[in-house]
Amino acid sequence: MVGRHRLSEHRHAQQSARRPRRPARPCHPARRLLIVNGHGGNRGILEALAYELQQPHAIAVCVLHPSSLSAEITDSELPEIHAGTRETSMMLALAPDTVRLDWIPDDYIPNPRQHEEIDQLVLRRGTTWPWSSGAPAISSLGIMGGDPHKALIDRWFREDVTPPPRSVNGVASR
Repeated sequence: MVGRHRLSEHRHAQQSARRPRRPARPCHPARRLLIVNGHGGNRGILEALAYELQQPHAIAVCVLHPSSLSAEITDSELPEIHAGTRETSMMLALAPDTVRLDWIPDDYIPNPRQHEEIDQLVLRRGTTWPWSSGAPAISSLGIMGGDPHKALIDRWFREDVTPPPRSVNGVASR
């Protein structure tokens, strides 16, 4: 046909090999990223992710942990790590249809004897240990914190909830 031509696969490969290769350009136009963490167990991996995105990709990253901003005082002897009163209050406010309090027995009581193990595996600075909210030594029914039955939406939307740190505002200026 006039005006059209076809290359054999062999000839196409030869011509492609002769073309100079351009360096790959980054595909991500974003330069600022705010990650809102809705799960206590993600804190460590999100810290590593923020670090990995910041340097090689020149992205200003900030991770916000809303459950840590709550000034709510719980009556639990356990720290609020996963699915306790504080995190359940937040989820009741943000996505109530995902909260399954009916899966927790009415007579559920957090085990205060888990406090020391939680402190050693999860909270102690300077050491990192693999842990899971499914480990019986640190959780009951996957709960690491106060009794989720005591969670209330209004606990999350009170005036004494700490505002986000100024560093969050700094992401926009980077």
